[in-house]
Amino acid sequence: MRGENLFFETDKPFSLYALSALLPLLPTKQRPLNEYDWMATDHVIACPDPHCGARFRISRIGKQVFTRSDTTIEPLPENNPWKE
Repeated sequence: MRGENLFFETDKPFSLYALSALLPLLPTKQRPLNEYDWMATDHVIACPDPHCGARFRISRIGKQVFTRSDTTIEPLPENNPWKE
């Protein structure tokens, strides 16, 4: 960590601001998308910093199905229609 940058390799910084802009897009890219949804066709995302100029590619490389019980131990209320 130096300033606003994470360093995965000594000479390759990654901006925390860019990371914070990309994180909300990841779950959206994971869900099933309608063919007319812009997220289905836009895979290259620009860095939110206008002085940065970086472009980030978000690609789905496979599908995986998760059930709620695989991701939490909190039970759903009895009257919940989505109960597994």
